[in-house]
Amino acid sequence: MPSQKFMKTLLIDNGSKHTLELVKFLSENDLDLEIQSYENLNFNINDYGLFVLSGSAHTVGGNDVLFKREVQLILSSKKPIIGICFGFELIAHTFGTKISKLAGKEEGVYSISVTQADGIFGGIKQFDVYEGHRYFVSKVSEPLVEMARSKNGVEILKHKTKPIYGFQFHPEVMVEKQQGNEIFRNLISHLRGF
Repeated sequence: MPSQKFMKTLLIDNGSKHTLELVKFLSENDLDLEIQSYENLNFNINDYGLFVLSGSAHTVGGNDVLFKREVQLILSSKKPIIGICFGFELIAHTFGTKISKLAGKEEGVYSISVTQADGIFGGIKQFDVYEGHRYFVSKVSEPLVEMARSKNGVEILKHKTKPIYGFQFHPEVMVEKQQGNEIFRNLISHLRGF
């Protein structure tokens, strides 16, 4: 008997080089997946139960018009949203958090530590993740809450009252010794209740 698909999910592809890996990863997590490019977004918010905002080669700063539809979604949706890398930065920026540039690109497996206990961590206090970004968040602004951080800044955030989460790292990139995908799977399970 085939597994029952979870909620209908819209993956907004912001031009990430990891889009194929993200599609595979989301599909393996029993999500009924549809993909749309940020350049041609056309959706009814009520048709989906989950929105995933991918990474991008774009920067958040100065691109408000380009990503206007996603910003509107972040501000108005009561449905779950997960931002990955650029999607994380877009969520942070939308709620007034400063995004800063790293001295150089952070790429590879890095260790992050949980700063706020939550069921999505499954009791894990520290874990390794795959990073691939040039920007970082040193401190989140209200109504966002920091959940985990690395030596370079905030790695996981969530909204205080809405089911909005952001991952600075790439849980979809499968490399040895990283547990970011496990945390992401736990989050998917958690969001089944919304």
